Order: sequence, then C-alpha cells, then structure tokens
Amino acid sequence: MSNWAQEWADQCELTVRKILKRGFSIECLHRMSSIELGKELRTGVILVISSGNRAVYDVDYRDPGIREGLFYMARHGLDEKMVIYGLGFQFKRFN
Repeated sequence: MSNWAQEWADQCELTVRKILKRGFSIECLHRMSSIELGKELRTGVILVISSGNRAVYDVDYRDPGIREGLFYMARHGLDEKMVIYGLGFQFKRFN
C-alpha cells in the first residue's frame, strides 16, 4: 500500500472511531437524499450516507452490521462502498 493510501485509510479509520464513539441516529432519510458525518472532526475525511431508491427509517450506529461495516470500509480506503439497511456509505475528502 502506498503512503498516500495508508494515510487515507488511517484518516478514514480515525473518522469512523470518532463517529462511532459519539454515536449517530437517523430517524428518517428520504429517498435519494444524503447526509454527511465527520466534517467537524477536522480529519480531512467525511462519511457520506445516502438512502438510495427508498426512504430509510430508524437507523442507529449500534445496529448489527453498522459498526463492522464502517470499520471494513475504513480499512479499505477511498474507493470502497457498502450498503447496509438501504443506506449507501462512502468516504470522501473535503476541502
């Protein structure tokens, strides 16, 4: 793994740990909409969560699969995507 890729994966994992430590809860995310988590953490990474083709209700960071999935994505860097409970998760850099 290149230095840049390792640094990116490290930033993603740090962001995941901070988000999971603080927790998050999504009451409702309308279809084809998204939210961004982690910009305020100042790691240079945000986690984009999108709903896809149907609305999503009552998702919590403690739900089975969410925590494990986020760590999986963090370890595999920028280009990995994952869908859990109708949510699409993706890391991206912010300026």
